[in-house]
Amino acid sequence: MIIGDINSDLSAPLKDIDIIIHLAGKIYGSKEELIRVNYSGTQNILACSNAQKIIFISSYRSAPDERDPYGYSKYLAEELIKNNGIKYTILKPTLIYGPGDNKNLAQSVKMVRYLPIIPIIGNGNYTWQPLYIDDLVDMIIVSISNKKTLDKIYIIAGKAPIQYNTLMRCIASGIHKKRYFIYLPCSLINPLIDITSFLFKKFPFDRSYLKRLTENQEFSNSEIKKDMGYAPISFEEGLYRTIKNKQI
Repeated sequence: MIIGDINSDLSAPLKDIDIIIHLAGKIYGSKEELIRVNYSGTQNILACSNAQKIIFISSYRSAPDERDPYGYSKYLAEELIKNNGIKYTILKPTLIYGPGDNKNLAQSVKMVRYLPIIPIIGNGNYTWQPLYIDDLVDMIIVSISNKKTLDKIYIIAGKAPIQYNTLMRCIASGIHKKRYFIYLPCSLINPLIDITSFLFKKFPFDRSYLKRLTENQEFSNSEIKKDMGYAPISFEEGLYRTIKNKQI
């Protein structure tokens, strides 16, 4: 194992490497920090390597919109890879959960585990499509040798969208907790976010985060299914496996 900075000289560790699986990335931070890691770090990897192919783990949020610095930094990295001349497969996962998760869905599980009353932003009827980690890993492995994936970009999402209300009830049922839900309108939360962001300059959330949180997230897996035989498990099954193994 080699531990280092993604922007350091990587010529030695990347010597004689045929395929790079690039999962390194930063999710939270200033725009400058995110671009330094997600874009400039990718640029450095490409410059230090003579690999024939790169498998890049991007994000469903990647877009040419600077109002979302994380998504923008991932978009810049994608464009860099596409125009570099190296063969590539780009996977754009949705919210990832499963063993080892201590941020994404794990935060919701902790909330249900310890709070008798669960706050829900908005009406809770918006949909998420979480991705179980093993399903992502399987597709990374398949894309190593699958020529159908060359120079292609895939959204990779969970089996089906699930309403946030249903998701939280599944969590409560899975950890055997009876919980009550209280609904908080966005018109109340937005001013609180503004105040907190003003008082704490490194507060990671803003109105755009709240907007993403309450938007319907529904994606098609048709392309990755066609090319790689993608067959994800249901959210209920993924949650069951995770809780059973006491990994969340």
